[in-house]
Amino acid sequence: MSDGINKALLAAQQKSVGLKKDGTNAFAKFSYVSIEEVVSTARDLLHTQGLVFYPAEQEMCAAGGESKDIWIKQRYELLHVPSGETKDITRTMIIPDNNKMSLCQAQGSAESYLLKNTLRELLLMPRFDAKEDIDSHDNAGRTAGNPGKYRR
Repeated sequence: MSDGINKALLAAQQKSVGLKKDGTNAFAKFSYVSIEEVVSTARDLLHTQGLVFYPAEQEMCAAGGESKDIWIKQRYELLHVPSGETKDITRTMIIPDNNKMSLCQAQGSAESYLLKNTLRELLLMPRFDAKEDIDSHDNAGRTAGNPGKYRR
């Protein structure tokens, strides 16, 4: 990455805030951050700094051999409009074999997962905003200051 993208990405990350849990899984009874929340928040952070992010290329392939696994490879491009600098970001994941979903549904789910997590990681957006919760914990018992550590 060059200076233009680095500086713009740093500025976007500095303005990054926790995402709001705006979805509810009625079956498992938990709330989550939707893809819409991630995309709209990321778009605002990126565009404010002159950055554009988009999927540029996608490839799917079978694992081969006895495995029936299918992999999806997604290449995104991060463009800094003022400087014209670009950065490729490539992510790969397995498309889970889920008997309850068609391949098209499973592919769409994998695409959403890749996009959501790529944007979160690129902009260092926490999965929740501790200010929303009176005791600064999300439903899993993680603290805002240490989202990876669970309380016992």
